[in-house]
Amino acid sequence: MSDNSKKRRSQYTTDKIKTLNHVVDHWNPWGLKGIHLAVWTVLYRHERNSLSTVSRSVIIKTLGADKRVVRDAINRLVEERVISVHKKGKPGTIGTTYCMEVVEREDVFEDRE
Repeated sequence: MSDNSKKRRSQYTTDKIKTLNHVVDHWNPWGLKGIHLAVWTVLYRHERNSLSTVSRSVIIKTLGADKRVVRDAINRLVEERVISVHKKGKPGTIGTTYCMEVVEREDVFEDRE
């Protein structure tokens, strides 16, 4: 395979992978559980320009989780300032838009010893 035929990752993709790895590696300081990481990952998968618009039903279907579990996980992520609600969605029409930019702040990742 020649060098010309190899696809290079875009900077956007590289940055997304870097952020994802950083969150997974530093998840414990928040004291959150696996469901929180799973919900965050679904939101992050839909992220564009630090915003993620996705309905709870998409998260529920993707994870195969109970709606109350997903609701509680989202509320906890907001409470811990891992994400924030940018624009509230309307039931049955469009999902809520979450701001994922908070995740990139270094003070969130400081080790809490």
